[in-house]
Amino acid sequence: MAEIDALSATERIGRMFLGKQLPVGLDENVRIALRRMAVLEANRQNYGLIDQIQEWLSFIAGLPFYTESPDTLSLENAREILDQGHFGQELIKKRVLEFIAVQKLTGGNAHGMVLCFIGPPGTGKTTVTRIVADALGRKFERISLAALGDMSQLRGRSRFQADAEPSLILKAIHNAGTKNPVICLDEIEKVGGEGMLGGEAMAAFLEILDPEQNSHFIDHYLDFPFDLSKVLFIATANKMLGADSPVIDRLELITLPDYSRDDKREIGKRFIVPQKMQEMGLTQSGVTINITEDAWDKLLNPFAWDSGMRTLQHSIGQIFYKIARQVVETGEKNYTISAANIKDYVLV
Repeated sequence: MAEIDALSATERIGRMFLGKQLPVGLDENVRIALRRMAVLEANRQNYGLIDQIQEWLSFIAGLPFYTESPDTLSLENAREILDQGHFGQELIKKRVLEFIAVQKLTGGNAHGMVLCFIGPPGTGKTTVTRIVADALGRKFERISLAALGDMSQLRGRSRFQADAEPSLILKAIHNAGTKNPVICLDEIEKVGGEGMLGGEAMAAFLEILDPEQNSHFIDHYLDFPFDLSKVLFIATANKMLGADSPVIDRLELITLPDYSRDDKREIGKRFIVPQKMQEMGLTQSGVTINITEDAWDKLLNPFAWDSGMRTLQHSIGQIFYKIARQVVETGEKNYTISAANIKDYVLV
C-alpha cells in the first residue's frame, strides 16, 4: 500500500493499462496522454489539466473493448426465468423465446429489429427487459430517456471541455464491464417530440441502433470509435411512437396488454406480497400475514384499477407499513387481513 501511495499519478494510471488490450490507434493516444501527463506532473504545471487527463485515462482503462460475457442460450432455462420473474403475458414470453432462439442459431450475433415494449406505466416493460438479460446471462443496464437534457448525453462532451463527460451509452457499458450488455432505453418516446432535441436525439438513436453504423460509434469524450454491435438494445415506451419518428423503422413494436383482475390477484399473491414482506423486514422477523379472498376483492376494486400494478403495489405496501409498526410496538407476529378490517390498514 505504501508503495502505491509513493507512485506518481502518471505511474498509477499507467499500471491500469498493464496487460490491457486497446484498439489500434487508441493505444497510441493513451501513450501520448501519459507522456503529456508525466511532463506536466514533473514540472508541477496545470494540475487541472492533469486531473482532466487522469479522468479520461481512467475511463478508458475501465472500458471493455474486448470483454464479453458468454450467452446462456438455453430455451428451457430462459422459459423458467421468464415464468419465475413475470406472471402471464404469454404472447410476450413467446416472442422473447423466439428472439433467444435466433440468438442461439446465430451464436449471439443476430442483428434484427430492436424490440420495443409498449404499455402504460406498471405493466412490466422494464421488468421483462431485465428478465431477457437474466435469461441470456448478460449484464443489464437501464438508461432513463425521460430525463434526457441535451444531445451531449447521447454523444458525450469532449474531454477538452470544462464539463467533459462520456455519453450515457458508454457510461452504461463501462458500468456493465462487458461490451455485450442488455441496455434498456427506457421511455424512448420522450425524446421524439417537437424541437431540436427530439429530431437530433432520434437521429443519434438511429446511428446507435443501426448495425450498419453502430460498430463505429463516436463518443466525443472517448474521441475514438467504439463497437456497439454486440450490445443488445431493448426500448420501452408508454405510448406508441409517431409514424414520422426516424427511429421507428428500427423497432419491433410489441404491446404489453393491461393486466386482468385475475392476473393482478395472482401477481399480488406470488410476487408482490413476498417481495414487500422481504423489503420491510417482516419475513426476517418471522411475521405471517394472511390476506383473505374477500380482502383481495377489496384491493382489486375496479375503481382503484390502473393498467398496470402500481396501485396494487402501493396498497399492499401501505398495509405492510402499518403491520411493521404493530410488530415493533406489540410484538405480535400473526396477522389476518379481511374485508372486515382492511380499512384499518388501507383506504379501499
